[in-house]
Amino acid sequence: MTQHELASRIIGDHHLEVSFKAEVIEQFQPINPKKVALLVSCEYEGIFKNGGIGTHYKTLSEQLTKDGWYVILLLCQTSEMLDGKPIIPAVKQVFANYEAFQLLNLQPVHLAALDGMRYSHLDFQSYACFLFTQAVAHHFSTAQIYVEFHEMNGIGYHTIQAKRAQILGEHCVVAVTMHSGHEWVYEANEWFAELYPETFDQLCEYERYTFENADLAFFPSYYLKARVESYGWKTAHAKHMPYFIPLIAKDHTQALEMRSDC
Repeated sequence: MTQHELASRIIGDHHLEVSFKAEVIEQFQPINPKKVALLVSCEYEGIFKNGGIGTHYKTLSEQLTKDGWYVILLLCQTSEMLDGKPIIPAVKQVFANYEAFQLLNLQPVHLAALDGMRYSHLDFQSYACFLFTQAVAHHFSTAQIYVEFHEMNGIGYHTIQAKRAQILGEHCVVAVTMHSGHEWVYEANEWFAELYPETFDQLCEYERYTFENADLAFFPSYYLKARVESYGWKTAHAKHMPYFIPLIAKDHTQALEMRSDC
């Protein structure tokens, strides 16, 4: 069986479908937007008191909304129950990936997978992000969908694997923006002793994989690009995206449109 045949079989199996629960679906307005952006981040300025990554996603969500995108924010590494409620003007819904159990219709295979990952924070976070992405792709099946992760913590790992296996559909494009992977952070801070080397190696591998295998990849500076290249990362496909400028989302959209035309 070829990979395409296997993917088609998986997509057609109802026991692998993920969807939003009825009370969540009632929140989506308008019901059938043409362009949907799912931004997945550990930080967002205005929700958490920080800059950096949080400022990037705040700026991006504001410009995407201005350009007519229906923006959904998925936050990681927070235990706060957000229920999809719109708490910031530039975003229609805000979810936390830990809410997968409460807000998504999950099949036994998904529950078993999450149960098996309960001792792996890294895999649990990434897999929960994939489930939310799958629910968005399922619900907005006729829309153009843009999903963006940061490479940090490898939160896009399972989603990008699913995209490469053709599980998310051709209407869904997945992007990764480089911010501050752990190899660079450890080197910059001269942290040479790692208490859990196996976990660290897995984290670094997830970060590299997501950046190299996303449909679209962006980097903020040529210095950081050179640093990850020194670790063996492949970056030839990536597009330069300077931090926090008003046209940042326009450049993302242009790259997305170019990808869609291919």
